[in-house]
Amino acid sequence: MVNHLSNVEIINKSNTAMIVSYLDGIIGDEMVLNSFIRDMEIISQNSTSVIFQVNSEHAKEIIEKEYKNAILQAVESVFNKPLSAKFVLGREVSLFEKKESVAVSKNISKKFLFEDYVKAGFNSEVFEMATRVAENPGKYSPFYIASKSGLGKTHLLHAIGNKIIEIGKSAIYIEPNRFTKDVQKAAQEGGNAISNFADSYKKYDVLLFDDIQNLGDRSVTLKVLFEIINNQIENGKQVIIVSDKVAQELSGFESRFITRFISGISSKIKEPNTNDMIMILKKKLEKEEMRPEEWENEALSFIARNNTSSIRALEGAVKRIAFYTENDKHVKYTYVVVSNIFKDLAIDPSELTPVRIINIVASYYRITKKDITGKSRKKDLVLPRHIAIYLIREIIGIGYTEIGKYFGGRDHSTIISAVKSIDRSMKIDKALKLAISSLEQRVKTAT
Repeated sequence: MVNHLSNVEIINKSNTAMIVSYLDGIIGDEMVLNSFIRDMEIISQNSTSVIFQVNSEHAKEIIEKEYKNAILQAVESVFNKPLSAKFVLGREVSLFEKKESVAVSKNISKKFLFEDYVKAGFNSEVFEMATRVAENPGKYSPFYIASKSGLGKTHLLHAIGNKIIEIGKSAIYIEPNRFTKDVQKAAQEGGNAISNFADSYKKYDVLLFDDIQNLGDRSVTLKVLFEIINNQIENGKQVIIVSDKVAQELSGFESRFITRFISGISSKIKEPNTNDMIMILKKKLEKEEMRPEEWENEALSFIARNNTSSIRALEGAVKRIAFYTENDKHVKYTYVVVSNIFKDLAIDPSELTPVRIINIVASYYRITKKDITGKSRKKDLVLPRHIAIYLIREIIGIGYTEIGKYFGGRDHSTIISAVKSIDRSMKIDKALKLAISSLEQRVKTAT
Protein backbone atom coordinates (compact mmCIF):
# COMPACT_ATOMS: atom_id res chain seq x y z
CA MET A 1 0.00 0.00 0.00
CA VAL A 2 1.43 3.38 -1.02
CA ASN A 3 1.61 5.90 1.82
CA HIS A 4 0.82 9.26 0.18
CA LEU A 5 2.32 12.37 1.73
CA SER A 6 -0.03 15.24 2.37
CA ASN A 7 0.48 18.51 0.53
CA VAL A 8 1.72 20.13 3.76
CA GLU A 9 4.29 17.35 4.32
CA ILE A 10 5.57 17.69 0.76
CA ILE A 11 5.98 21.46 1.17
CA ASN A 12 7.75 21.01 4.53
CA LYS A 13 10.21 18.46 3.06
CA SER A 14 10.89 20.66 0.04
CA ASN A 15 11.59 23.74 2.16
CA THR A 16 13.75 21.68 4.55
CA ALA A 17 15.88 20.48 1.63
CA MET A 18 16.38 24.04 0.36
CA ILE A 19 17.35 25.32 3.80
CA VAL A 20 19.83 22.47 4.36
CA SER A 21 21.29 23.08 0.89
CA TYR A 22 21.72 26.77 1.72
CA LEU A 23 23.45 25.90 5.03
CA ASP A 24 25.77 23.43 3.24
CA GLY A 25 27.14 26.38 1.33
CA ILE A 26 27.78 28.71 4.28
CA ILE A 27 28.80 26.34 7.11
CA GLY A 28 31.22 24.08 5.24
CA ASP A 29 31.94 21.82 8.25
CA GLU A 30 30.92 18.25 7.36
CA MET A 31 30.91 17.09 11.00
CA VAL A 32 28.54 19.90 12.04
CA LEU A 33 26.36 19.38 9.00
CA ASN A 34 26.06 15.62 9.52
CA SER A 35 25.64 15.81 13.31
CA PHE A 36 23.18 18.66 13.61
CA ILE A 37 21.99 20.31 10.38
CA ARG A 38 21.11 17.53 7.94
CA ASP A 39 18.84 15.80 10.46
CA MET A 40 16.71 18.92 10.99
CA GLU A 41 13.19 18.74 9.64
CA ILE A 42 10.49 21.38 9.29
CA ILE A 43 7.29 20.19 10.98
CA SER A 44 5.32 23.43 10.75
CA GLN A 45 5.47 26.78 9.04
CA ASN A 46 3.21 29.83 8.89
CA SER A 47 3.39 33.51 7.98
CA THR A 48 5.58 34.40 10.99
CA SER A 49 7.62 31.33 12.02
CA VAL A 50 9.15 27.98 11.14
CA ILE A 51 9.33 25.02 13.56
CA PHE A 52 12.20 22.54 13.18
CA GLN A 53 12.42 19.08 14.75
CA VAL A 54 16.00 18.17 15.80
CA ASN A 55 17.40 14.78 16.85
CA SER A 56 18.79 15.44 20.34
CA GLU A 57 18.97 17.84 23.24
CA HIS A 58 22.65 18.37 22.45
CA ALA A 59 21.83 19.22 18.83
CA LYS A 60 19.16 21.66 19.97
CA GLU A 61 21.62 23.38 22.34
CA ILE A 62 24.41 23.65 19.73
CA ILE A 63 22.07 24.89 16.99
CA GLU A 64 20.47 27.56 19.15
CA LYS A 65 23.83 28.73 20.51
CA GLU A 66 26.06 28.54 17.44
CA TYR A 67 24.03 28.25 14.24
CA LYS A 68 20.67 29.93 14.78
CA ASN A 69 21.67 33.11 12.93
CA ALA A 70 22.82 31.06 9.94
CA ILE A 71 19.52 29.15 9.96
CA LEU A 72 17.53 32.41 10.16
CA GLN A 73 19.53 33.64 7.17
CA ALA A 74 18.67 30.44 5.26
CA VAL A 75 14.99 30.71 6.23
CA GLU A 76 14.83 34.29 4.97
CA SER A 77 16.43 33.23 1.68
CA VAL A 78 13.96 30.36 1.12
CA PHE A 79 10.79 32.18 2.27
CA ASN A 80 11.79 35.60 0.85
CA LYS A 81 11.14 37.29 4.20
CA PRO A 82 12.52 37.12 7.75
CA LEU A 83 10.77 34.57 9.99
CA SER A 84 11.42 33.38 13.52
CA ALA A 85 12.70 29.82 14.08
CA LYS A 86 11.95 27.36 16.87
CA PHE A 87 13.61 23.99 17.54
CA VAL A 88 11.86 21.06 19.22
CA LEU A 89 12.83 17.48 20.07
CA GLY A 90 10.98 14.46 18.75
CA ARG A 91 9.27 13.89 22.10
CA GLU A 92 8.07 17.50 22.05
CA VAL A 93 6.43 17.22 18.64
CA SER A 94 3.20 15.67 19.91
CA LEU A 95 2.88 18.45 22.51
CA PHE A 96 3.56 21.04 19.85
CA GLU A 97 1.04 19.50 17.44
CA LYS A 98 -1.56 19.40 20.22
CA LYS A 99 -1.03 23.11 20.79
CA GLU A 100 -1.19 23.79 17.03
CA SER A 101 -4.52 21.91 16.75
CA VAL A 102 -6.19 24.84 18.48
CA ALA A 103 -7.25 26.82 15.43
CA VAL A 104 -6.47 30.45 14.90
CA SER A 105 -9.52 32.26 13.52
CA LYS A 106 -9.20 33.07 9.83
CA ASN A 107 -10.55 35.71 7.40
CA ILE A 108 -12.55 37.53 10.10
CA SER A 109 -12.61 41.32 9.59
CA LYS A 110 -12.19 43.19 12.86
CA LYS A 111 -14.05 46.24 11.55
CA PHE A 112 -17.46 44.51 11.62
CA LEU A 113 -18.86 44.21 15.13
CA PHE A 114 -22.29 43.68 16.69
CA GLU A 115 -21.93 47.11 18.29
CA ASP A 116 -21.84 48.74 14.85
CA TYR A 117 -24.70 46.70 13.40
CA VAL A 118 -27.89 48.76 13.37
CA LYS A 119 -30.83 46.75 14.60
CA ALA A 120 -34.08 47.81 12.93
CA GLY A 121 -37.45 46.31 12.06
CA PHE A 122 -36.25 44.51 8.93
CA ASN A 123 -33.35 42.70 10.61
CA SER A 124 -34.36 42.44 14.28
CA GLU A 125 -35.10 38.70 14.25
CA VAL A 126 -31.87 37.84 12.45
CA PHE A 127 -29.89 40.05 14.83
CA GLU A 128 -31.38 38.40 17.92
CA MET A 129 -30.69 34.92 16.55
CA ALA A 130 -27.15 35.85 15.52
CA THR A 131 -26.24 37.13 18.98
CA ARG A 132 -27.60 33.98 20.64
CA VAL A 133 -25.77 31.72 18.20
CA ALA A 134 -22.52 33.64 18.75
CA GLU A 135 -22.84 33.27 22.52
CA ASN A 136 -23.68 29.55 22.32
CA PRO A 137 -21.85 28.12 19.26
CA GLY A 138 -23.06 24.63 18.43
CA LYS A 139 -26.39 24.88 20.21
CA TYR A 140 -28.29 26.10 17.13
CA SER A 141 -26.57 24.48 14.17
CA PRO A 142 -26.87 25.11 11.33
CA PHE A 143 -28.06 28.70 11.39
CA TYR A 144 -29.34 29.64 7.91
CA ILE A 145 -29.80 33.30 6.92
CA ALA A 146 -31.56 34.39 3.74
CA SER A 147 -30.70 37.90 2.60
CA LYS A 148 -30.64 39.93 -0.59
CA SER A 149 -27.32 41.51 -1.46
CA GLY A 150 -26.44 44.78 0.23
CA LEU A 151 -28.50 44.37 3.42
CA GLY A 152 -25.67 43.77 5.88
CA LYS A 153 -25.39 39.99 5.97
CA THR A 154 -21.59 39.98 5.48
CA HIS A 155 -21.28 42.48 8.35
CA LEU A 156 -23.37 40.11 10.44
CA LEU A 157 -21.19 37.10 9.61
CA HIS A 158 -18.00 38.91 10.61
CA ALA A 159 -19.70 40.27 13.75
CA ILE A 160 -20.52 36.69 14.75
CA GLY A 161 -16.92 35.71 14.02
CA ASN A 162 -15.56 38.50 16.21
CA LYS A 163 -17.87 37.51 19.06
CA ILE A 164 -16.69 33.90 18.73
CA ILE A 165 -13.08 35.07 19.05
CA GLU A 166 -14.02 37.22 22.05
CA ILE A 167 -15.33 34.18 23.96
CA GLY A 168 -12.15 32.24 23.25
CA LYS A 169 -13.26 30.05 20.35
CA SER A 170 -12.29 29.94 16.67
CA ALA A 171 -14.11 30.80 13.46
CA ILE A 172 -13.37 30.94 9.75
CA TYR A 173 -15.15 33.08 7.14
CA ILE A 174 -15.53 31.18 3.86
CA GLU A 175 -16.03 33.00 0.56
CA PRO A 176 -17.51 30.69 -2.13
CA ASN A 177 -15.19 31.42 -5.05
CA ARG A 178 -12.08 31.06 -2.89
CA PHE A 179 -13.49 27.83 -1.47
CA THR A 180 -14.08 26.42 -4.98
CA LYS A 181 -10.54 27.31 -6.09
CA ASP A 182 -9.09 25.58 -3.02
CA VAL A 183 -11.15 22.44 -3.73
CA GLN A 184 -10.03 22.45 -7.38
CA LYS A 185 -6.40 22.82 -6.33
CA ALA A 186 -6.71 19.87 -3.93
CA ALA A 187 -8.39 17.78 -6.63
CA GLN A 188 -5.50 18.44 -9.02
CA GLU A 189 -2.95 17.39 -6.40
CA GLY A 190 -4.62 14.00 -6.02
CA GLY A 191 -3.88 11.47 -3.31
CA ASN A 192 -5.28 12.46 0.05
CA ALA A 193 -5.27 16.18 -0.74
CA ILE A 194 -9.07 16.58 -0.85
CA SER A 195 -9.53 14.55 2.33
CA ASN A 196 -6.85 16.60 4.07
CA PHE A 197 -8.48 19.80 2.85
CA ALA A 198 -11.86 18.78 4.29
CA ASP A 199 -10.20 17.74 7.54
CA SER A 200 -8.54 21.15 7.86
CA TYR A 201 -11.93 22.65 8.80
CA LYS A 202 -12.45 20.28 11.73
CA LYS A 203 -10.32 22.42 14.02
CA TYR A 204 -12.68 25.43 13.85
CA ASP A 205 -15.54 25.91 16.29
CA VAL A 206 -17.59 27.93 13.80
CA LEU A 207 -17.77 27.92 9.99
CA LEU A 208 -19.21 31.05 8.35
CA PHE A 209 -20.33 30.41 4.74
CA ASP A 210 -21.14 33.51 2.69
CA ASP A 211 -23.25 33.48 -0.53
CA ILE A 212 -23.55 29.70 -0.57
CA GLN A 213 -25.91 29.88 -3.55
CA ASN A 214 -22.81 30.44 -5.72
CA LEU A 215 -21.73 26.84 -5.08
CA GLY A 216 -24.79 25.33 -6.77
CA ASP A 217 -24.09 22.78 -9.57
CA ARG A 218 -20.39 22.50 -8.69
CA SER A 219 -20.36 18.74 -8.13
CA VAL A 220 -16.86 18.20 -6.71
CA THR A 221 -17.08 21.30 -4.55
CA LEU A 222 -20.51 20.29 -3.24
CA LYS A 223 -19.27 16.83 -2.31
CA VAL A 224 -16.51 18.35 -0.18
CA LEU A 225 -18.87 20.99 1.20
CA PHE A 226 -21.35 18.39 2.42
CA GLU A 227 -18.60 16.41 4.14
CA ILE A 228 -17.35 19.52 5.92
CA ILE A 229 -20.80 20.71 7.02
CA ASN A 230 -21.96 17.23 8.04
CA ASN A 231 -18.86 16.61 10.11
CA GLN A 232 -19.15 20.00 11.81
CA ILE A 233 -22.77 19.48 12.83
CA GLU A 234 -22.30 15.87 13.93
CA ASN A 235 -19.47 16.97 16.20
CA GLY A 236 -21.66 19.56 17.91
CA LYS A 237 -19.99 22.53 16.23
CA GLN A 238 -21.57 25.57 14.61
CA VAL A 239 -22.28 26.17 10.93
CA ILE A 240 -23.70 29.49 9.74
CA ILE A 241 -24.89 29.79 6.14
CA VAL A 242 -25.94 32.89 4.22
CA SER A 243 -27.71 32.83 0.88
CA ASP A 244 -29.66 35.23 -1.30
CA LYS A 245 -32.71 32.96 -1.06
CA VAL A 246 -34.32 30.61 1.42
CA ALA A 247 -32.96 27.06 1.45
CA GLN A 248 -35.99 25.55 -0.27
CA GLU A 249 -35.46 27.84 -3.30
CA LEU A 250 -31.77 27.06 -3.85
CA SER A 251 -30.93 25.62 -7.27
CA GLY A 252 -28.12 23.18 -8.00
CA PHE A 253 -28.19 21.56 -4.56
CA GLU A 254 -29.28 17.98 -3.86
CA SER A 255 -32.17 17.45 -1.45
CA ARG A 256 -29.76 16.24 1.24
CA PHE A 257 -28.28 19.76 1.37
CA ILE A 258 -31.68 21.39 1.76
CA THR A 259 -32.60 18.92 4.51
CA ARG A 260 -29.32 19.72 6.28
CA PHE A 261 -29.71 23.48 5.86
CA ILE A 262 -33.18 23.55 7.43
CA SER A 263 -32.35 21.13 10.25
CA GLY A 264 -31.31 23.97 12.53
CA ILE A 265 -32.76 27.47 12.76
CA SER A 266 -33.47 29.88 9.90
CA SER A 267 -34.25 33.55 9.52
CA LYS A 268 -34.45 36.21 6.83
CA ILE A 269 -33.27 39.79 6.52
CA LYS A 270 -36.37 41.46 5.11
CA GLU A 271 -36.54 44.42 2.77
CA PRO A 272 -36.00 47.61 4.80
CA ASN A 273 -38.44 50.51 4.71
CA THR A 274 -37.59 54.21 4.80
CA ASN A 275 -37.63 54.38 8.61
CA ASP A 276 -35.23 51.44 8.84
CA MET A 277 -32.84 53.14 6.43
CA ILE A 278 -33.04 56.43 8.34
CA MET A 279 -31.86 54.60 11.46
CA ILE A 280 -28.91 53.14 9.54
CA LEU A 281 -28.22 56.47 7.83
CA LYS A 282 -27.93 58.27 11.17
CA LYS A 283 -25.39 55.68 12.33
CA LYS A 284 -23.34 56.16 9.15
CA LEU A 285 -23.46 59.95 9.48
CA GLU A 286 -22.40 59.72 13.08
CA LYS A 287 -19.41 57.59 12.10
CA GLU A 288 -18.42 60.17 9.45
CA GLU A 289 -18.87 63.02 11.98
CA MET A 290 -21.56 64.62 9.80
CA ARG A 291 -23.81 65.70 12.70
CA PRO A 292 -27.01 63.68 12.02
CA GLU A 293 -28.80 65.52 14.83
CA GLU A 294 -28.57 68.72 12.76
CA TRP A 295 -30.05 67.29 9.56
CA GLU A 296 -33.50 68.28 8.37
CA ASN A 297 -35.87 65.35 8.60
CA GLU A 298 -36.75 65.73 4.93
CA ALA A 299 -33.07 65.57 4.01
CA LEU A 300 -32.72 62.30 5.93
CA SER A 301 -35.87 60.96 4.27
CA PHE A 302 -34.59 61.96 0.84
CA ILE A 303 -31.43 59.86 1.22
CA ALA A 304 -33.24 56.95 2.86
CA ARG A 305 -36.10 56.60 0.38
CA ASN A 306 -33.69 56.69 -2.57
CA ASN A 307 -31.54 53.92 -1.08
CA THR A 308 -34.01 51.46 0.41
CA SER A 309 -32.66 48.28 -1.16
CA SER A 310 -28.99 48.46 -0.27
CA ILE A 311 -26.96 49.60 2.72
CA ARG A 312 -23.95 49.82 0.41
CA ALA A 313 -25.85 52.31 -1.76
CA LEU A 314 -26.66 54.27 1.38
CA GLU A 315 -22.96 54.35 2.29
CA GLY A 316 -22.19 55.57 -1.24
CA ALA A 317 -24.70 58.41 -0.83
CA VAL A 318 -23.08 59.46 2.46
CA LYS A 319 -19.64 59.51 0.82
CA ARG A 320 -20.97 61.64 -2.03
CA ILE A 321 -22.39 64.19 0.40
CA ALA A 322 -19.15 64.19 2.39
CA PHE A 323 -17.18 64.84 -0.80
CA TYR A 324 -19.30 67.83 -1.84
CA THR A 325 -19.41 69.40 1.62
CA GLU A 326 -15.94 68.67 3.01
CA ASN A 327 -14.70 72.23 2.51
CA ASP A 328 -17.77 73.81 4.11
CA LYS A 329 -17.47 73.46 7.88
CA HIS A 330 -20.72 75.33 8.42
CA VAL A 331 -22.85 73.46 5.89
CA LYS A 332 -26.51 73.04 6.79
CA TYR A 333 -27.86 69.66 5.78
CA THR A 334 -31.22 70.80 4.49
CA TYR A 335 -33.36 69.06 1.91
CA VAL A 336 -32.42 71.69 -0.69
CA VAL A 337 -28.67 71.31 -0.08
CA VAL A 338 -28.72 67.51 0.00
CA SER A 339 -31.10 66.97 -2.93
CA ASN A 340 -29.05 69.33 -5.13
CA ILE A 341 -26.03 67.09 -4.63
CA PHE A 342 -27.98 64.30 -6.32
CA LYS A 343 -29.74 66.47 -8.89
CA ASP A 344 -30.14 64.63 -12.21
CA LEU A 345 -28.09 61.71 -10.86
CA ALA A 346 -29.39 58.39 -12.15
CA ILE A 347 -30.55 56.06 -9.40
CA ASP A 348 -28.53 52.91 -8.74
CA PRO A 349 -30.07 50.03 -10.77
CA SER A 350 -30.45 48.02 -7.55
CA GLU A 351 -32.87 50.70 -6.33
CA LEU A 352 -35.25 50.20 -9.25
CA THR A 353 -37.59 47.97 -7.30
CA PRO A 354 -41.38 47.42 -7.48
CA VAL A 355 -41.70 48.96 -4.01
CA ARG A 356 -39.94 52.14 -5.16
CA ILE A 357 -42.24 52.46 -8.17
CA ILE A 358 -45.38 51.85 -6.09
CA ASN A 359 -44.30 54.47 -3.54
CA ILE A 360 -43.51 57.08 -6.20
CA VAL A 361 -46.81 56.54 -8.02
CA ALA A 362 -48.69 56.71 -4.70
CA SER A 363 -46.96 59.98 -3.80
CA TYR A 364 -47.64 61.44 -7.26
CA TYR A 365 -51.39 60.75 -6.97
CA ARG A 366 -51.50 61.64 -3.24
CA ILE A 367 -52.77 58.23 -2.18
CA THR A 368 -51.26 55.53 0.02
CA LYS A 369 -49.32 52.42 -0.91
CA LYS A 370 -52.21 50.42 0.55
CA ASP A 371 -54.62 52.17 -1.83
CA ILE A 372 -52.57 51.08 -4.84
CA THR A 373 -51.99 47.49 -3.79
CA GLY A 374 -55.45 46.96 -2.27
CA LYS A 375 -58.72 45.58 -3.65
CA SER A 376 -60.71 48.81 -4.14
CA ARG A 377 -62.18 49.30 -7.62
CA LYS A 378 -62.61 53.07 -7.32
CA LYS A 379 -61.62 54.78 -10.56
CA ASP A 380 -59.22 57.21 -8.87
CA LEU A 381 -57.34 54.21 -7.42
CA VAL A 382 -57.51 51.81 -10.37
CA LEU A 383 -55.65 54.16 -12.72
CA PRO A 384 -52.63 54.70 -10.40
CA ARG A 385 -52.62 50.94 -9.74
CA HIS A 386 -52.50 50.16 -13.45
CA ILE A 387 -49.79 52.79 -14.00
CA ALA A 388 -47.67 51.27 -11.24
CA ILE A 389 -48.09 47.82 -12.77
CA TYR A 390 -47.21 49.17 -16.21
CA LEU A 391 -44.06 50.94 -14.97
CA ILE A 392 -42.86 47.87 -13.06
CA ARG A 393 -43.21 45.80 -16.20
CA GLU A 394 -41.56 48.41 -18.44
CA ILE A 395 -38.70 49.48 -16.17
CA ILE A 396 -37.83 46.31 -14.28
CA GLY A 397 -39.18 43.70 -16.67
CA ILE A 398 -40.10 41.04 -14.10
CA GLY A 399 -42.78 38.44 -14.87
CA TYR A 400 -46.51 39.08 -14.61
CA THR A 401 -46.98 36.55 -11.80
CA GLU A 402 -44.15 38.14 -9.82
CA ILE A 403 -45.70 41.60 -10.28
CA GLY A 404 -49.00 40.23 -9.02
CA LYS A 405 -47.41 39.39 -5.67
CA TYR A 406 -46.94 43.12 -5.02
CA PHE A 407 -50.62 43.80 -5.69
CA GLY A 408 -52.38 41.54 -3.25
CA GLY A 409 -51.61 38.33 -5.11
CA ARG A 410 -53.42 39.24 -8.33
CA ASP A 411 -53.06 36.59 -11.04
CA HIS A 412 -50.98 37.06 -14.18
CA SER A 413 -53.99 37.61 -16.46
CA THR A 414 -55.09 40.60 -14.35
CA ILE A 415 -51.58 42.08 -14.56
CA ILE A 416 -51.43 41.55 -18.33
CA SER A 417 -54.79 43.27 -18.69
CA ALA A 418 -53.57 46.29 -16.67
CA VAL A 419 -50.43 46.64 -18.82
CA LYS A 420 -52.44 46.45 -22.05
CA SER A 421 -54.99 48.94 -20.72
CA ILE A 422 -52.32 51.60 -20.05
CA ASP A 423 -50.59 50.86 -23.34
CA ARG A 424 -53.84 51.48 -25.27
CA SER A 425 -54.77 54.57 -23.26
CA MET A 426 -51.42 56.29 -23.81
CA LYS A 427 -51.96 56.18 -27.58
CA ILE A 428 -55.03 58.41 -27.31
CA ASP A 429 -54.46 60.27 -24.02
CA LYS A 430 -51.54 62.72 -24.22
CA ALA A 431 -51.97 63.80 -20.58
CA LEU A 432 -51.61 60.19 -19.41
CA LYS A 433 -48.55 59.69 -21.61
CA LEU A 434 -47.00 62.85 -20.11
CA ALA A 435 -47.78 61.70 -16.56
CA ILE A 436 -46.20 58.29 -17.14
CA SER A 437 -43.12 59.90 -18.70
CA SER A 438 -42.79 62.16 -15.65
CA LEU A 439 -43.20 59.21 -13.29
CA GLU A 440 -40.60 57.18 -15.16
CA GLN A 441 -38.13 60.06 -14.79
CA ARG A 442 -38.84 60.24 -11.05
CA VAL A 443 -38.33 56.51 -10.66
CA LYS A 444 -34.94 56.64 -12.38
CA THR A 445 -33.56 59.70 -10.57
CA ALA A 446 -33.26 60.70 -6.94
CA THR A 447 -36.48 62.27 -5.74
